[in-house]
Amino acid sequence: MKQLRSILAVPLLLLIIGCGPKPPRPGLPEDVSIVTALSALERQSQAVESFFGWAKVRLKNGGDEQSSTAVVRYMRPDRYRVNILGFGGVEIAEIGSDGDSVTVYIPHYEAFIRVPRGENPLAVLMPELDVDFNELVRVVEGVSLPPEPFDRYHITMRSQRYEAEMELRQGDMLYRYRLSGPDLTVVEESAMLGDRLLWQIVRSDFGVFNGIRFPRRVQIRDEQRSIRLDFSSISLNAGLSEEDVTVTVPDAAERLTPRN
Repeated sequence: MKQLRSILAVPLLLLIIGCGPKPPRPGLPEDVSIVTALSALERQSQAVESFFGWAKVRLKNGGDEQSSTAVVRYMRPDRYRVNILGFGGVEIAEIGSDGDSVTVYIPHYEAFIRVPRGENPLAVLMPELDVDFNELVRVVEGVSLPPEPFDRYHITMRSQRYEAEMELRQGDMLYRYRLSGPDLTVVEESAMLGDRLLWQIVRSDFGVFNGIRFPRRVQIRDEQRSIRLDFSSISLNAGLSEEDVTVTVPDAAERLTPRN
């Protein structure tokens, strides 16, 4: 009986601990302003020099849903290599940018395609994985800044106790950022052209990696589809080599030509 009471006491103790007061949610800094918020954007846009991580990728496009595993390597300013793995860890594709062009290698067919950076060759080869990796990789770079200097935008900001929302407008173009906590961490950003949503990025489940706050979950969406990345492993600014971000194409691989 004494042993039974000891066994029952463990879950009871855990229940009592779980019902205790939670740590208070950290609020915004007292000196939050447009100037400090813009400084936070710049800081977070430049924090990541290199990135390595594994992610579960879920793509929703209308009623269709696809999932795969991605191994992402990134090196500032514009080098990346992404390995897409299917069931059982079989490699489906290897995608990489050397800055000026993007290469996609498909091991199963021993074939590759190379196009100028900014185009999306993966959709041509594998329509079921119509993901623009130039856009996908930018989520590991950090916060996206507007293309023009800040002083060319009309900037407004609303703040409450825990979060602030800042908008930068130039004509019909609107960039919106939601910042949270004492470090003004960007948890959501979006771009709209008139009433059209160009993109939205939502970050959550933050951890600290090599002194940098980084989300374990990132969701990207536009008006047609959404992508969710759940990172199971993250390494920031640990150093990558040129070899790490270079797609190796065998000499015998066939070069494919994009269709017009």
